[in-house]
Amino acid sequence: MKQRKQYREHWVVALQNADFPVRLTAGMTDPISGAHMMARYKTFIPNADVLISIASLGMLAAIPFNSAR
Repeated sequence: MKQRKQYREHWVVALQNADFPVRLTAGMTDPISGAHMMARYKTFIPNADVLISIASLGMLAAIPFNSAR
């Protein structure tokens, strides 16, 4: 958790200014990066593309993807 605080600004700015699509996927029951984190993420990232319906997934992943596929 120390790294999250230490590098928070760097990560937020990078996600806000990404020049490629980013989809955030998280398990809604994950106590560290679950539903509460997804709600917070959407407040910082304009037009956030999030996959929030995976109840059993317990891991956060930022997955770059090619929307042209």
